[in-house]
Amino acid sequence: TGGKTVLYSIVHDISGRREAEEKIQQLANEQQIILNTLAIGVAYVKERKLVWTNPAFGTIFGYSQEESDGLDARKLYTDVQDFERIGREGYALLEKGQEYSTEVLSRKKNGSTFWLSLTGRAVNPANAAVGSIWMLQDITERKRSEAELLEKTGQLKDLTRNLEHRVAEEVDRRRKNEDILIQQSKLAAMGEMLGAIAHQWRQPLNALGLIVQNLKDAHSFGELSRDSVENTVQKSMAQI
Repeated sequence: TGGKTVLYSIVHDISGRREAEEKIQQLANEQQIILNTLAIGVAYVKERKLVWTNPAFGTIFGYSQEESDGLDARKLYTDVQDFERIGREGYALLEKGQEYSTEVLSRKKNGSTFWLSLTGRAVNPANAAVGSIWMLQDITERKRSEAELLEKTGQLKDLTRNLEHRVAEEVDRRRKNEDILIQQSKLAAMGEMLGAIAHQWRQPLNALGLIVQNLKDAHSFGELSRDSVENTVQKSMAQI
């Protein structure tokens, strides 16, 4: 009334809110710096499409930041079966609030393939539409080293088997040689025994030969008598 204008003002102290906003912005900047400097690739995925990726992801797959935004995750796989398997197994665990990890053969932008380790977690397990965060790492060198180790292990096993086979053959050969030596020793001992027996037989046979010769000589010289014959028979029987 009276042509006067009245201005009402409501004043709020927003110092606390500004301070909270600054802390939130600081945390966001710190997280952004961490994500940008990580050597491991990080991707934010919704409905199996890339929403956001860090620079390491581009280094691994060869996509620029603009190319990776909205990229269908199917293009990162060499085999559609792997894509479907991870979608079936992985997201079933993510929806339960669990972590999912696997290793899969992946494809770069230039078409080359490499081994990839990926681990994912749901942003909100109760709401799968919010998306999930995935960490990715090129493990090709590790896989190559494992393959080389397996190959060397296989070669070592082959060498071990060959060595065991050769050792078994050598042991068998030596056993046969020992059997031959034992047999030869037995034959030698038997020969010695037969030689001793022959020697023992030879002595009385020689004596009998002399007695017979003496008997002949006695007959030739007319010295053969009944007593000499009986004596000769006794000596012969004694030798026999």
